[in-house]
Amino acid sequence: MVDPADRTPQSLFSAVRAEILETAAQMFEDRGYSDVAVNDGTMCSTEAVLRILDPSADEAERVGIQHVRDAAQRHAQQRLILVSKMGPTAFLASALQKHSQVGDNSVEVFTFAQLRQNITHHRSVPRHVVVAPQAVAEVLRSHGIDDPAALPKLLLTDPVARYYQWPPGTVVRIFRCDYGDNGLAKRFEALRYVCAS
Repeated sequence: MVDPADRTPQSLFSAVRAEILETAAQMFEDRGYSDVAVNDGTMCSTEAVLRILDPSADEAERVGIQHVRDAAQRHAQQRLILVSKMGPTAFLASALQKHSQVGDNSVEVFTFAQLRQNITHHRSVPRHVVVAPQAVAEVLRSHGIDDPAALPKLLLTDPVARYYQWPPGTVVRIFRCDYGDNGLAKRFEALRYVCAS
């Protein structure tokens, strides 16, 4: 926590960075990444590298193409996750969208606000569970559906889908509770099909 007397930009950024690293550690664990290590605002695993850009250290508030190139040169075999105060530049956002449509999701960009708290732990976000690929046909049959693409969509841009980095074609169960007038909870299950658009 930040000392109220010390409200310099660097001390505030240190507090934000600590929150982001805590959420990122949970995200890495939820994604199944292994051998996670943290070093001065960078979190590395065998599968991915997360780097937090420091706006108080003359780094841009937005992630641009040059940030991606620099990080890609250092971490060529790993997924890049870049976190900045304001997100990607318009040019980078357009380029990332084009790459994601052809299945290349090797670079992800988050804002500070998106990773300061773990969205999957928020009380308003229902529990999401991936249906095992071998169980998809059985689940669909029990709901009278032949094709998973006939299910309602869960876009790749959905915050929970981004958090878990689910690939297109994944079938997800969402468990919701509804509290009626009598105060009793009713549990509902919804199925969603992860897709680009």
